[in-house]
Amino acid sequence: MPAPRPIRRSAAVRVAGQKVAHRRAVLGRPRQRPPTGRSRATTILVAALATFTIGTSLLAGLAAVGTAAAVGALSEDLPNPTSLGALTFAQPTIVYDRTGTVQLGRFQREQRRVVTFDEVPKLVLDATTTAEDRTFWDNGGFDPAAIVAAVAGNASTGGERGASTITQQLVRARLLPEDVVAPGADRYLRKAKELIQSSRLTAAYPGEEGKQKIMAAYLNEIFYGHDAYGIAAAARIYFGVSDLSKLTIAQAALLAGLPKSPSNFDPYRYAAADSEGRLVVPSSAPPVVRRDWILRNLSTSRWTSLSQSELDAALAEPVVLAGDQPLSYKAPHFTWQVRRQL
Repeated sequence: MPAPRPIRRSAAVRVAGQKVAHRRAVLGRPRQRPPTGRSRATTILVAALATFTIGTSLLAGLAAVGTAAAVGALSEDLPNPTSLGALTFAQPTIVYDRTGTVQLGRFQREQRRVVTFDEVPKLVLDATTTAEDRTFWDNGGFDPAAIVAAVAGNASTGGERGASTITQQLVRARLLPEDVVAPGADRYLRKAKELIQSSRLTAAYPGEEGKQKIMAAYLNEIFYGHDAYGIAAAARIYFGVSDLSKLTIAQAALLAGLPKSPSNFDPYRYAAADSEGRLVVPSSAPPVVRRDWILRNLSTSRWTSLSQSELDAALAEPVVLAGDQPLSYKAPHFTWQVRRQL
């Protein structure tokens, strides 16, 4: 009996079979383990990127060219994260008399006084991380759990809940290309680059010392509203405090709550003069409500642990503002001539 002849498929059948095989390879094949060279942080980063870019062409691009190549492509125009060490912050120009001791005037585009990490009390650090990024000291620049929670919450409510860490906020402010953060730029692309750069920044500044550098840069850069840039300027503008160690627990908590929405939480928007002529913010005002939330959650912070009596006292402390200080110059003609020459 002759051997059976092999079945010859037509070209069309072969092509169809190849398409099915390819589809199974893409969709049905179990996910392969990451290559040996890929770190766990990169794997988490890729997952975060995918979470943020569902429904966009970027996700399709990631699937098409491979996650590692996509991360590399998105990183090409990012500034070197080590430039954090070379960041400068706009500060006032101060004019003194010939003895160098009497201040005649000051000029500034931004009200700011730069402070070192060691000048910032642990209370201020704890209030800041409680308000903005509870996993700051341990995370890799971003918080995957917060990202997933934000995406799920936004999907169910249609809102715009954020999940940006302190590192991401600093990156967005100073370590992304201008065209990425410009008005009208693709926010999904910005978020992808922001996550990548935050991971790179944390890797470039590892350990406790690296976290301290990132935190110090953040506290000097961030906008607190009412023309206050940085924590030192905010302490002076809102409470007339020049030494951060002199802030009360309640004052530190209120300042920590401002960067989330500097305009809406600006205490001066809600303040009114009391019978003693003080500028007092009512307890029902949004900045005070946020302050109280931070105070009640300080127990989850790194160093600060309030007793019940300390918490009660802080919650009961009225928010009394320093008031806007009038701009005045000594020897005004001389001072303004200096300004013109500068």
